[in-house]
Amino acid sequence: MLSVYLVVWLFIALVVNWGRQLDVLLTFAFRTRAFCTGVLSYMMFAVVWTLPILVIGTSLHDVIFQIKQTQPAFEGLTIALAASVLPTTYLLAAYAWRGILDIRFDHCCVEGSLRMLFSTVAGAGLGTIALLGL
Repeated sequence: MLSVYLVVWLFIALVVNWGRQLDVLLTFAFRTRAFCTGVLSYMMFAVVWTLPILVIGTSLHDVIFQIKQTQPAFEGLTIALAASVLPTTYLLAAYAWRGILDIRFDHCCVEGSLRMLFSTVAGAGLGTIALLGL
């Protein structure tokens, strides 16, 4: 059981760290006007975050529809899933807020718009997958 927790922790650590490094590359590329590198780093950023959003969304979908069938058996799983959804939602909201601050104070419209676009698409994708499934 410990190995499962360690694998999950490693996966979360890799996604968060790779996302942070790609975000730094995105920022640097757009501020130095290297748009090809910026778009490439943005696409890699989206690919890195696609799998966690798919996993959390499909898990939410399964839990939502299993709870409708059998209520008491999934209380612990529901709490664990809520614990994974809240940080993801917070990260997406913080990333969108960073995009707003980029546009307003740094006057980096492309960079800020891409951040807000990613947060919006990822959040909408998470909700859609959770409600409709894959």
